[in-house]
Amino acid sequence: MIYGYVNHTGENNRNVAHMTRLLAGLPMELADATISRLCNSGPDAIGTAARAVDSVEAIILIAVGDKSVSRAPFLLDKAESVFSRAA
Repeated sequence: MIYGYVNHTGENNRNVAHMTRLLAGLPMELADATISRLCNSGPDAIGTAARAVDSVEAIILIAVGDKSVSRAPFLLDKAESVFSRAA
């Protein structure tokens, strides 16, 4: 299983591929990987799975994408001075 996930912060800071595999009841012998690229995590997971199957590295893969951009951290540029009111 290859899982593309967008937000690895706060309570979402976990290996979602591993947790999804466990909750789905899939065997422990199966491998899993979480890809976090913010944008395009889902398509990257699908592309990675397709390349692995194409190169005969794997026979069957599950590729999943999940996004929760509303929960992603909001970042601001560093203020140029103390208590700066500039936007």
